[in-house]
Amino acid sequence: SFKPQAAMNRCTIWSDKEVRVLIEVWGTGQIQQELDGAKRNKPIFYKIARSLQEQGFHRDYQQCKAKIKSLKADYRAVKDHNNGTGQRRKTCKFFRELDDIL
Repeated sequence: SFKPQAAMNRCTIWSDKEVRVLIEVWGTGQIQQELDGAKRNKPIFYKIARSLQEQGFHRDYQQCKAKIKSLKADYRAVKDHNNGTGQRRKTCKFFRELDDIL
């Protein structure tokens, strides 16, 4: 079946190195400050994508936004699980890095 190029790009798998760079850029004080209370965050995600591109990773702002949303959801699921009583502790990839930001 035919998929538009943009949709295919969003489905590509992120390498661990790419995710680490994304988290590093997203976690900077400046970006966090800009995102805090921002009603429109598209320009901020453009800035994040540009930063990744400067480091050799070709992702657009939509891919960066979707990946961050996914990372936050994974992190929150683990936090919620671990806050339950009597549950065996879980973790997720990049938990420590995300915990520093979130």
